[in-house]
Amino acid sequence: MSRLDKVNQQIRREVGMIIQTELGDPRVQFVSITGVKVSGDLRSARVYFSVLGDDHAKDHALEGLNNARGHIRKLLASKTNMRNTPELSFQYDQTIEQSVKIDATLKEINDEHEDYSSNDQET
Repeated sequence: MSRLDKVNQQIRREVGMIIQTELGDPRVQFVSITGVKVSGDLRSARVYFSVLGDDHAKDHALEGLNNARGHIRKLLASKTNMRNTPELSFQYDQTIEQSVKIDATLKEINDEHEDYSSNDQET
């Protein structure tokens, strides 16, 4: 595992804990940190998150995270042993949403196939 991978994992873990235990903002109550990509120079980090709810919940969560960005960075600096704490930017992670859509599509195809097979057997 590379140093950058270890930094990504540490920041993901720490930011997740900060959001769950240190922030009282109800907009980020159901936020989960799904990944982090730190730049090669360790000056910036893109933090990917998911949230329970609809687009409204996603927008509110992003707003809450952006409002708390400086506070999260300050707490992250105190919890990590890094010379420079990266600037954080938050981005909604669409992979969970996409996998749900793919699962629904596959189920629909499977159901159609079963319907076709059962109609074929009746004739």
